[in-house]
Amino acid sequence: MTPEFQEELTHIMRTSFNQFAERHAVPPPQRRHAVEGSPARAVSDFATREHMDVVVMGTLDRKGLEKVLGSTTEQTLYQIPSSILAIRPV
Repeated sequence: MTPEFQEELTHIMRTSFNQFAERHAVPPPQRRHAVEGSPARAVSDFATREHMDVVVMGTLDRKGLEKVLGSTTEQTLYQIPSSILAIRPV
């Protein structure tokens, strides 16, 4: 991936993130955080750095091999010092 492509992709993702946060009245910058890296590691590192008591994460209904391999939420559970509240779609 070229640096230019990475920069453009980052810009698009941050714009989408900020639009989503605006729609849900999340105040900037105190409550908006975008971190990069492996999802489980990035969430764990951020929760540790920010001294979070609980991290809320969504889950997906998985079937077959995907369920056996685990999800980001499950992987994070074993790395994070905080509690995790996992929300399953209905």
